[in-house]
Amino acid sequence: MSVTLDQPLSPRDCAELASVSYHTILRAIRGGHLRAFQPAGTTLYRVAPEDFYAWLYGHPVKRVPSDAAQHPQTRRTSVPARGSVAALDEIERGAAAA
Repeated sequence: MSVTLDQPLSPRDCAELASVSYHTILRAIRGGHLRAFQPAGTTLYRVAPEDFYAWLYGHPVKRVPSDAAQHPQTRRTSVPARGSVAALDEIERGAAAA
């Protein structure tokens, strides 16, 4: 690896140092999570080493415990589901009564 940390890094250098894909770095830049700049007259991104480290070693995301159930209960109705055994029994009872 021939990356020097005393000058701005390219997105490819950042990807190599972080062991992520180049596109992950571009998404972080475009999403505003990784600060970058474009030198005058170019369309290339450059990232200051301190901004890269702030992004790489930033605060981890904490999971917020949810009080809500993971899978909401389905509403039970008095009509059996179509194609179920209960629906077949209902049909047979209706035919026997007729």
